[in-house]
Amino acid sequence: MCDNVLMTAEFFKNILNQLQKRSKLWFIVWFILIVFVPFFLIQIQASIINGINTGIMSEPTLFSFYANTTNPSISSLYLTNYVHKLSDGGSHLFQNVAVYLIIIILIFLSETFFLLPNESGRSEKDFYYPLLLFFFILPFSISGISLIIFRIIGGTGFNGISGIVAAFIGYFWFILYNVYFSIREDVILKNPQMIRKMDVFFIGCFFIPILIFVYINLLSYDNLGGHTAGYVFGFFSGYGTYLTRKKKEDKIIIALIFAIIIWITSTFWIFF
Repeated sequence: MCDNVLMTAEFFKNILNQLQKRSKLWFIVWFILIVFVPFFLIQIQASIINGINTGIMSEPTLFSFYANTTNPSISSLYLTNYVHKLSDGGSHLFQNVAVYLIIIILIFLSETFFLLPNESGRSEKDFYYPLLLFFFILPFSISGISLIIFRIIGGTGFNGISGIVAAFIGYFWFILYNVYFSIREDVILKNPQMIRKMDVFFIGCFFIPILIFVYINLLSYDNLGGHTAGYVFGFFSGYGTYLTRKKKEDKIIIALIFAIIIWITSTFWIFF
């Protein structure tokens, strides 16, 4: 009994120690992610519905928020990632918020209690850079790819934060890779024959979320292109941030690669 109490006390002491090592900005950022972002999504949806009901929001104004495949605007290609369906009683919004909160909390726990304490050379900034990319740059790429797909298969428009959520899922999947490779080193010493099987299995696991997106798309005509693009961008954003810590020249190379990919995916819809 006494040993269990001591183990529990030590466990909570370690948690407290890790929290004390984090900066004030770290907790401010996570407060924004966990509290403000869902509140913002709900508030913007309520404002749009209220604007429609009171007649304040006209159709041209509405299409500055919601991207459509025939006449998209720059504002709609960005803002459409933060608005949701108006005719489903809010289920689209709350489903996305629920998934968002689950994955955000998992990332917070992983970053705070695993990556930062155990990965040498990692700092809080390594999370801030992908975060800025996800919320301010990536929406244009997600919308650009979605616009191409919907013009090809036929569709009137697309909306929702699910593409950005998919980016966070991809980022979390990269965190799992970090966990895997920390375990992998111990396995090599104990059972080298298992490594090839583990590598093949985990590389295969990279495609599991994509297969899930495909399945959901087949069931509900969902935005497969936006989800898959967000997931892949999220994964490689984590990987790119990791690579830039190794060599200074890698920062320029990775930045150029991301800039080219984002520019192409954000603008190529013009030719469709």
